[in-house]
Amino acid sequence: MGNFDQYVPGAYFTFGSYPQSAGSKYKTPIVWKVLDRKGDHIFAISKNILDVMYYEGDGWGDSNIRKWLNNDFLNTAFTKEEQKRIINHQTYIGVWDKVFILDSCDVKKFFLEDFDRRTVPTGYAKSKSALNRWWIRDRDKRGDRVSVDYDGSFDSIWCRSSSGGVRPVMWISLSSVATPAKTNMTVNVSKTNSVEDEEDLEVEEIDEEDLEVEEIDEEDLEVEEIDEEDLEVEEIDEEDLEVEEIDDEEPVSNVRSTKGDNTFEELKKGDVVHFGSYYQENDKEKTPIEWIVLRKTKNDNILTLISKNVLDVVPFDITKKPVKWGSSTVRQWLNNEFLNTAFTKEEQAKIVEKEAQTKDNSQYGTEGEKPGPFDKICLFAEAGIKKHFPSNIDRMAKPTPYAKSKGVACDSTEGSCHWWTRTPGFNQQYACVVDMLGNLNMFGEPAFADFVGIRPFIWIKL
Repeated sequence: MGNFDQYVPGAYFTFGSYPQSAGSKYKTPIVWKVLDRKGDHIFAISKNILDVMYYEGDGWGDSNIRKWLNNDFLNTAFTKEEQKRIINHQTYIGVWDKVFILDSCDVKKFFLEDFDRRTVPTGYAKSKSALNRWWIRDRDKRGDRVSVDYDGSFDSIWCRSSSGGVRPVMWISLSSVATPAKTNMTVNVSKTNSVEDEEDLEVEEIDEEDLEVEEIDEEDLEVEEIDEEDLEVEEIDEEDLEVEEIDDEEPVSNVRSTKGDNTFEELKKGDVVHFGSYYQENDKEKTPIEWIVLRKTKNDNILTLISKNVLDVVPFDITKKPVKWGSSTVRQWLNNEFLNTAFTKEEQAKIVEKEAQTKDNSQYGTEGEKPGPFDKICLFAEAGIKKHFPSNIDRMAKPTPYAKSKGVACDSTEGSCHWWTRTPGFNQQYACVVDMLGNLNMFGEPAFADFVGIRPFIWIKL
């Protein structure tokens, strides 16, 4: 599973695969978030709601969800080799599970604020009528099931006759084969913050002991963060949009490093040029930024560039309010802090300022921004990504070591990661992203998400 050091609380990784697209049985890698770590064992929860079902049974031990998680889901989502890494864990006295769901005590421990508990279903789960609510193991005083509601609070009212989302959790061994977990069980009394009267819930706190396991060779998983800058040329005013396309049909993903001081005439679509410098290997020393040439305008010597790698990790917006690109905190960061950190005054003078209009979300109809603000640095929009990066492979990008150290969500196999676009998501509190597998996710991620990378987009005049 790669370098042990990357599996720290808050980090994202992929493990196993499951259907996640609406109307499709095709399986794609599951994204997990590390909640805790004990030695070489990590405790992880799925980033999204993966499926939906009713919660039936007198208790967790004989519930249909427990049986489904440890049979159908386990065998569908994980290969035999992957299953060897999953630790058999005691959820209640005498009850051992490989895959389970959190109880209220765990939810409060690992998600301190209601807002942190919010998540969304995958397209597959949403197609099965999943809401933004997920089951936990507890019952209230009346015996009703409890869930984490769409706003992150505990709720039991709707659970009496409704299906809910399933967000699996499990302990995973970083060694090739899981070592059985030794667990000390204690029973505590906790309170839910249900919309009804607060109810005593019997929950169990787990104290995992560090276990000595044979370490596997640590592999360098240097992944490059993807900068989400989708400033589509069609969305800019017509004067700026009319640029001469390069006839060369070479895919943007097949880039080559330029050697020496190439003249403007020698540059081609797909070439890589150095311009400006930023923290990439660490947070102490800046190194030249590599940019991919998307196009060049011969009549005014302008290059359209996107960073080759994801350079940093910054939320799209930190206000937790409805937001568009023009008022987003990431726009302010790019055109102030990043601009002044990455470029000298002489370099800044070469950057062309253009209008960044944004069309409505093509899938959900969420309103874009016309006219748009004028920016020197921005993110790509939906149409620009589809035009310049027509396939998933073209869109996949890796983070620099610096961006990786800041917790960008990365694919453990490919090393590619999430990056922001400026197109709004399914509502104005979300923004579309290119995910670690190169999918253009129109549903998007919450604007405050701190695991999505930045891939700047600029024009420079030579």
